[in-house]
Amino acid sequence: MTSLIQRNSMAVTLGNRPEIRKLPDRVSSLSESEIKEALKEAYKNEVTRRGVRYSDISDTEIEEKIDKVSRWLCTEDPIRGLFLYGTVGSGKTTLMKAVCSLIRASGSGSDLAVLTTATALFDEYCQYQNDRANHYEEMRRARYLFLDDLGIEPSRCLIYGVERYPIQDIIYARYDRQLVTVITSNLDRSGLRDRYGERMYDRMAEMMLPLCFMATSYRRQTKK
Repeated sequence: MTSLIQRNSMAVTLGNRPEIRKLPDRVSSLSESEIKEALKEAYKNEVTRRGVRYSDISDTEIEEKIDKVSRWLCTEDPIRGLFLYGTVGSGKTTLMKAVCSLIRASGSGSDLAVLTTATALFDEYCQYQNDRANHYEEMRRARYLFLDDLGIEPSRCLIYGVERYPIQDIIYARYDRQLVTVITSNLDRSGLRDRYGERMYDRMAEMMLPLCFMATSYRRQTKK
């Protein structure tokens, strides 16, 4: 992957529309097949980093999703995010982390891409509203936000007696700023609407490409 990210490129724009490039400058000139190979390598690294034996992903659901994510990364369209949802242990988080690793390796590190969980974001928001220094504003403004396990966090918090909704707040902010946001969840799209309401669901439907994961848990497979 390192050899692939040494190239420079120019930003892509379409007429008067805002920049729609999803990749950092150093890799935006790479072909879709090159991005796919780099993403597959990053995915393998994420698996082996956990001390798990890596299995060939050829002709699997994961390879299909890597194909789609690579195409999304290279496509000039206004879809600024991914919603990876489905069964437990099906590779959603691993693929999200692989994309994050690719972005960080080809950009300016963690300042460019923030990786967190929905629960951690919720906690940071509550501290932020109580005037305690934290990383919530960094998450809100980062060019790339990778948010894991949407739906397991508390639904709201009380700040000075007022109900606040951290997840909705950050989705609305990133929607308005047209920032790249990648989310994983065990909630399907119907569950997403029920949990967070029509306004957030409608924004996510516009800003994100939904990818459904249905494979049996890879965690259980590795124990056989």
